[in-house]
Amino acid sequence: MSSHPAAIPIPTLRAELDGQVLTPDDAGYDQARKVFYGKWDRRPAAVIRPTSAAEVARVVGLARDRGLDVRQVDGNSFLRGREPGSLGAIIATHLVEHLEFADLVELLELAATRLRPGGVLIAETPNPTSLVVLGNSFILDPTHLRPLHPSLLTFLCEGAGFRDVRLRFHAPASDYHLPMIDEPDAPPWTKRINEAFAKLNQVLFGPQEYALIATAAPPTHGATEEEHS
Repeated sequence: MSSHPAAIPIPTLRAELDGQVLTPDDAGYDQARKVFYGKWDRRPAAVIRPTSAAEVARVVGLARDRGLDVRQVDGNSFLRGREPGSLGAIIATHLVEHLEFADLVELLELAATRLRPGGVLIAETPNPTSLVVLGNSFILDPTHLRPLHPSLLTFLCEGAGFRDVRLRFHAPASDYHLPMIDEPDAPPWTKRINEAFAKLNQVLFGPQEYALIATAAPPTHGATEEEHS
């Protein structure tokens, strides 16, 4: 008898869910499957985009019915119950901007201890250094508590004990960009105007998202879990 969980047929998923169920033949699949960490390039059989918390619970239930270890639980509570050094990776997609500050700090400290040395934390969040984010998409979600500047999130991760913290920016608001002057007979001063437009485009309409990738450090010699958490 096979020990692998039974696969959920794609037609069943599409019939059960209102959200998108993207397969390798669907437009948008490659973008949806991307993870902002260069070592991972996977092609799952489907990428599911639930439309609500209730639908997330439905997806979890479908997976559990087929023997998969999938859970819907508060992240901090889950990490508290894990052994130190027991996880290889933690991914938090559009989570940290929803947390109270104390909960965010606890999440990062727990993640730093529960990951094994060399394990990675990936946190994706809106980029407040692009001002269109603050004046548009961020304030449209009433569950957002505060924007997190990339430098602040980096500082918090380093304070929690992570090493090799890197940032990757993506999804510039290109549709809003001021157009460059690109005329072959344009006078020399247009170069300065283009440079000014480029700076404005970066500040006003730059990358709308960023991903933080932080690597768990080896344990300090003689340190206990209490000292890290």
